Amino acid sequence: MSKVHLQQAEIKVEYIPAHKFIGIWDITSSSYGEFWQGGRSCDEISGTLESMSNLTLPEQLGQTAGWFYQNGQKGYF
Repeated sequence: MSKVHLQQAEIKVEYIPAHKFIGIWDITSSSYGEFWQGGRSCDEISGTLESMSNLTLPEQLGQTAGWFYQNGQKGYF
């Protein structure tokens, strides 16, 4: 039998100033794996984003994933 250690979640509200995103999306991809199976180069995409780091605030450049909606259809971003 194992013990379970529960810890209270920390909840906080942070202010994030208005910002813009640059990203790559595929309306036909529904997941991370599916996105990369389309023949995209992770190194090329990461390098392109990193080359723009001089345009960001310190520690602002990061890779994230999410969803977008176009014409009522959900796609992977």
